[in-house]
Amino acid sequence: MPANALRVKKREFSTYEAVVNGQTVQMRGEYQVTVQNAGLLRVPSVSVSVNQLSLPNGSVTILEDTDIKSIGTLGGGQTGKAKFEFQISGSSQALRQFAGTACQGNESTLTTEETYSGILLAAVASGEIKINSPSPSCRSSGELPEPPEEPQPPEEPEPPAGEPEPPADEPEPPAGDPQPPEQPQPDPEPPDTQQVNISGPTSLSAGQEATYQVTNPPNEASEYNWQNSADVFDLSGDSRDNEYTVSFDNDSLQRISVDIRDSGGFQIGQGEIDVDVQPPSGNGEDDENDGGQTGPGQDRFDISGSGEPEIEGETTGVPVASYTFTANPSTDYDDVYLEWDMGDGTTYTRRDGPDVEHAFDEADETYTITAQLYNVGTAGRATAIETMTTTFTTFDGRRGTASQDSAFSIPSMDEAAENKSRDY
Repeated sequence: MPANALRVKKREFSTYEAVVNGQTVQMRGEYQVTVQNAGLLRVPSVSVSVNQLSLPNGSVTILEDTDIKSIGTLGGGQTGKAKFEFQISGSSQALRQFAGTACQGNESTLTTEETYSGILLAAVASGEIKINSPSPSCRSSGELPEPPEEPQPPEEPEPPAGEPEPPADEPEPPAGDPQPPEQPQPDPEPPDTQQVNISGPTSLSAGQEATYQVTNPPNEASEYNWQNSADVFDLSGDSRDNEYTVSFDNDSLQRISVDIRDSGGFQIGQGEIDVDVQPPSGNGEDDENDGGQTGPGQDRFDISGSGEPEIEGETTGVPVASYTFTANPSTDYDDVYLEWDMGDGTTYTRRDGPDVEHAFDEADETYTITAQLYNVGTAGRATAIETMTTTFTTFDGRRGTASQDSAFSIPSMDEAAENKSRDY
């Protein structure tokens, strides 16, 4: 081990506040760097400065060319801390994702370049780092509160006249054997981590809100740090309580996890739950026991098909009457369901077969009908595999006959004369 050597022992956001207003994020806090003298001899005049602290892609800069912070003298094995205040705002996606991670107390990946030095020593640390926010304070609306004013130290009283001035310099310590360096205290043993159970729905529609809770929390639980694989915010406003409300925008397989800490910051519990997020339910008449959701264990069917994907059925008709349409994919599929869009604002989910029955209300209209076929894998995750379309034209049955190219047609005079002269 060298006689004296400086190194960065720890980096963290000692304080972190954020307010999210729609797409805009405001952040404020303190970035704290802990420096250790890993050598045997003391190092006087230790100082730290941050040349740059930013997101990995450089899109957002948190700190840049800061003032030099003095730590003082570090004996062998001793540590000292330097704090740098920051305050930024913006609306970029990278900044919102960073705020979401920090607000949940999770590790954030940043890029840094720092200079730390002492008498006859200097070093530069740079590269990607992982930083924690142990005690974030985040809100979903409003403004950041004004920081409290730092108390001013009391003024020193003037010495009474006639008394001698105190000596300007401290007396030198008497010569003798050097004192051994202070030994760092060992960290306390962390408690055991309990696996906890999370209650809440395991299948959701995209856009649907759901709340999750830990059913068997540890007795010493003080803080719940929730997170999800999509990095969306906790809709309940505080992801550190034993209640987590979330809504996912896109259909996918998501994972919700919780990290439970005691009052000393030690992890005492953890758990996770997988959530199958499906496309939103339609507003038409769903099949029986459909439940408005798509997930593992719900009804699905096998379908046969060949040739070009198409929708079979009438292409013209009159209003109010019901017509049946059948989806015909290009090949055979197992374990599927269908989402129908009838082109008039009505949608259906079908899990029992390829047919749908529908009646249109308006005459003299052409509707585009779409059938989207979804395949459901072993994990219950739906994937769109084929789309089929057709058109349906309505006409007033009292005025003529419908055709594929027009809403209706009236027989011409020549056709009427020819029809009249025919023998029957």
